[in-house]
Amino acid sequence: MTDVLKQGDFRPSNLDKLAECPWFRSTPGGNEAAARGTTIDLAFRSHFLANPESSEPFCLADEDKPAVEWAVEKACELAGGQTIVTDKDVCKVDIPNFNKPGEVDALVSEKYMHIDVKSGQKHDYRLQQSAYALGLMDRFVNPRWTAFILYCDLREVEHLTFDCEKVSRAIEDAKEEYEAPKDPTVNEYCGWCANFEECPTQRQLASSALAVAEREIDFEPILSDPQRLGKFLDACKAVEEFKERAKEYAKLEMLKGNVGAEGWKLTNRRGSEYVSTREALKHLPAEAILDTIITISRGQYEMACMDANVMPEPKIIQQHGGSYYLRQTKPKKSTKGEQTLGTGTEVNQPDSD
Repeated sequence: MTDVLKQGDFRPSNLDKLAECPWFRSTPGGNEAAARGTTIDLAFRSHFLANPESSEPFCLADEDKPAVEWAVEKACELAGGQTIVTDKDVCKVDIPNFNKPGEVDALVSEKYMHIDVKSGQKHDYRLQQSAYALGLMDRFVNPRWTAFILYCDLREVEHLTFDCEKVSRAIEDAKEEYEAPKDPTVNEYCGWCANFEECPTQRQLASSALAVAEREIDFEPILSDPQRLGKFLDACKAVEEFKERAKEYAKLEMLKGNVGAEGWKLTNRRGSEYVSTREALKHLPAEAILDTIITISRGQYEMACMDANVMPEPKIIQQHGGSYYLRQTKPKKSTKGEQTLGTGTEVNQPDSD
């Protein structure tokens, strides 16, 4: 069943994804979200370098500056006056059972702790952080370690503590499961996996959804059975992912002048029009513009506060709208590694304001 698949590397950043499915493999080149995360990491690191000019070049979008500023302030708070090191050479971590070193975003060795900055939504990073902790406990000869994950978009902090013996056993268990992989399993990372198009599990799901679409069905029994409805939604998600990949391929072919896909055509959506506020102020009074602007986004407000060197007022930040949406979750298999690590891991989320 898995003869056509290639396993991803056994490296810290893959561990939590491999725990979900042993056939996870990162997509070469990453994606837009990954590129944004890399830029945020570089901007965060540059704040603590003795020579910021030595940082890799990056171009941080204006709307991401408040998130980076929050992460910097939170890191200083957690370090409690101790030195925060973000130099890549120092932050590289040699880890037992791994061929290549890992890398943390920031190291506070005096407090036996490291910091990792994450953008986007929350995911499970315990195994990744435990691998870093294992290497750092070995380097600094200490049986305990602390990690803080800063979710800069969400303004949340996750606090993890590790015990050397338990973490070592958890990593060994993860290595054993990686070397004896079972069949692919559906999980939230499927869309990120380079094996997606060849994955037999995804193909089977897509085929089942297409089979439903090609024949007349009684939909009510599916809706009234949570188990059947869950399987149906899994199958639809697989089809949706295949559809997006097919549309992208067809678009590229059409841009080359080829047919691409019969019955489909390439259209050009016009971008939205806008006027620079500075240009408008050249011939309009400020009051006239303010009367047309009811609200600004939280990011714009925080950026303005940062430029004016004043603290944001949390009490005036409001929220409107909001909605519910479905997110695919699967009960993670109870692996030996997770059972071992779970007993030595403490997760807290202190207030982030």
